[in-house]
Amino acid sequence: MPDLLNIAGSGVLAHQRLLVTTGNNISNVNTPGYSVQRTEFQPESTGGVGRGYTNRVVNQFAQHAVWRNTAEHSQKQAYLDKLTEIDKVLSDDSLSLNPTLDKTFSHIHAMNDTPLSTSTRSLTLDGFNGLLRRFRLLNGQFANQQKHINGELKEKVSTANKLIKSLQDMNVQIMSYSGSSEQSGLSTLEDKRDKAVHDLSKILKIHTVAQSNGALLVFMGNGNSLVTEKNHAELDLRPGNPDPTQDDLYLNWTRTEAKMTPSHVGGALGGLLVYRDAVFNPSRNKLGQVAISLADAFNRQNRLGMDQEGKLGGDIFSLPKFDGLAFKGNTGNGKIAAHIIPGKASDTTPYDYLVKFQSGSNFTIQRMDGSKPIGGAVPGSTSADYQIDGLSLDFSSGGFASGDSFMMRPTLEGAQQVQLTMTQPEKLALAAPVRVDQELDNLSNAKISLSSVSNTGAGSGFTSPSGLDIHAPQKIEVNQSGGYDIFDGDGHKLASLPPSTNGRNILSQAKLSPGYDVSISGQAKPGDVFTIKYNTEGYADNFNGLKMADLQQKATVRKGLTNQADSDKMTFNDAYSAAVSFVGGNASEARLDLAASKSLLTQSENWQQSVSGVNMDEEASNMVRFQQAYAASAQVIGTAQKTFESILNALR
Repeated sequence: MPDLLNIAGSGVLAHQRLLVTTGNNISNVNTPGYSVQRTEFQPESTGGVGRGYTNRVVNQFAQHAVWRNTAEHSQKQAYLDKLTEIDKVLSDDSLSLNPTLDKTFSHIHAMNDTPLSTSTRSLTLDGFNGLLRRFRLLNGQFANQQKHINGELKEKVSTANKLIKSLQDMNVQIMSYSGSSEQSGLSTLEDKRDKAVHDLSKILKIHTVAQSNGALLVFMGNGNSLVTEKNHAELDLRPGNPDPTQDDLYLNWTRTEAKMTPSHVGGALGGLLVYRDAVFNPSRNKLGQVAISLADAFNRQNRLGMDQEGKLGGDIFSLPKFDGLAFKGNTGNGKIAAHIIPGKASDTTPYDYLVKFQSGSNFTIQRMDGSKPIGGAVPGSTSADYQIDGLSLDFSSGGFASGDSFMMRPTLEGAQQVQLTMTQPEKLALAAPVRVDQELDNLSNAKISLSSVSNTGAGSGFTSPSGLDIHAPQKIEVNQSGGYDIFDGDGHKLASLPPSTNGRNILSQAKLSPGYDVSISGQAKPGDVFTIKYNTEGYADNFNGLKMADLQQKATVRKGLTNQADSDKMTFNDAYSAAVSFVGGNASEARLDLAASKSLLTQSENWQQSVSGVNMDEEASNMVRFQQAYAASAQVIGTAQKTFESILNALR
């Protein structure tokens, strides 16, 4: 009878424990991170139920798949969230640059209709101001998002560090259970640790390695260790090197540190860094490039005309100057100053430029689209004024050492830095600076026309502030052979052309480059004389104003690096539309990627839940089964007691 009591008693205790486990599962059905538990027993050789063990039901492969897919999904979600913000700004009709561009050119057309009107000229200057305000508004949206990105990076780094520290603490606690007969609470602690790993995988791409002593080693995607058995690393945000406005991410151990690249990080942190590197900076550069190209195009055209005061035109806008951003590891004290070369902004690209010194005077310069090199590195030397892509670099300040590096970002703040410097509407140079005419006593009806004005500055036939140089071409006579003789203001013959030139672009065909050119149409006769003069009092002329209006359809913004011909350039409207399309295209692709990552995450979560999740139907069935077994074991005890009493009564 004692054996029967022991068997029944062990059954009662065992099924009571099974009921407790089942009840715990049911109670935690909605607890995040909870893994279903199962209690298992071994039979005793002498009868009854032996010692039981309660463990979590976990499939490590399913769990790792969830963590991996969570990091991937979080990265794509963070990337798309930021993309969507700037996409809405750039594509919003009320914020778009193109309507403001169209309005500005409509003012220019109205000004050309009445070139003597001060009011239409003032409206054009107001239009330029409005255009710059729109550029600054858009650039301000980028600047605000930059602050938000830095703020989110700080928040996520802080959260990640707390999780990393808690994982190391839980490792120590779990290892204390190793080899101990006291296992209560271990499953709960392991669930908490796995929940912390899952939360960390939302921020970083990680992988884990379980140890035999219960510890869980945590590594970043590139293999850098985050959590060991008794120690842990710490993430650190620092002002960027070389750009202090864009924080860099470092991984710190006690005596070592490593800078993390976006590809190393993953998770939401990686998504923010990838977005900043691959979309944010290039998009902002493109906007700045449009502003700089537009300002220089109008400056260049205005300088080719004559203003309402009878003077050669000047600049309408100021072009930005900027300094090279020195890397912190530089050992030399040299500095690089740079500016956009007036008249060459159409060669400017939307790229950054990485300058690396091989010696104190020799360097290479590499175009960079984010972190991606574009084209090959170009060699250079500080011994001469260095120019590239419409930029002029000045190396005259300080000395440079081998290994010194600088980052040049010419267009990043271009939309903010371009300023309207012209304040007087009469300074808008609508008229041509030269006037052409034919003598009244010419024998033919041939006409002379101004073909083009290409240069009014250094090396041209113009004198500042108004006039033609005495040695510039100023008269063309048709000789006896029907050819063209070209004379300067002193009557000296400069060149002769045969009749076969047909009077088209006479000066350029004669290899003369005074900065203007003329053509003669009609059948000129020997003795005909045509004159070229400075356009004194030609205020009602709109020759150059029409050229300004043509800038709307002229390809002046550079596309890429294939060449510098017009086929590699686009209009202002097209350039802005290309920037919008760049962001929109990336956003569309990111949505597809996010949907795919969500599908993978859902599959892995379903897999994990099928193994570790609480199934209420199964638990309800277990509850009934264990309750019946408990009652039956209790019934056996009662039967044993009655049998024992019967035996005692029989012996009395």
